[in-house]
Amino acid sequence: MKSKFDWGNCLVAMTMAISWFILNACQERNISSRRAHQNIPIERRAPDGTYSSSGLAKRVDRALREDAVLQGIFERYVFIQVSQKGSKIILKGTVSSEIYLNRVIEVTQKVRGVKEIDYTQIKIHKEPVN
Repeated sequence: MKSKFDWGNCLVAMTMAISWFILNACQERNISSRRAHQNIPIERRAPDGTYSSSGLAKRVDRALREDAVLQGIFERYVFIQVSQKGSKIILKGTVSSEIYLNRVIEVTQKVRGVKEIDYTQIKIHKEPVN
């Protein structure tokens, strides 16, 4: 007796094999992407995870602008320029009170990768800075 070939089972098997191949390829791509992020030194990692020579400064600037306390007053009562030298953050500018200066320092310290903060170039003015 001749065995009849079952095309339905063959299609299911082929679909499963192709799906498995695609899934593994996608997972390998995600792993490679994560490894690429891990190879970037933390002080060179921009907010979006890509390489930037001023990555740490950009992440600090973003943290300051997104901080709940500083949000809405940034650039009126707090005007800060952020730069970096390695893992050292250099803050320059003007704030309208010591309370805001302390908050700027506190937020900066929380950013991953910050080892040292130089805030000696920040001046305190009692009025809005703009």
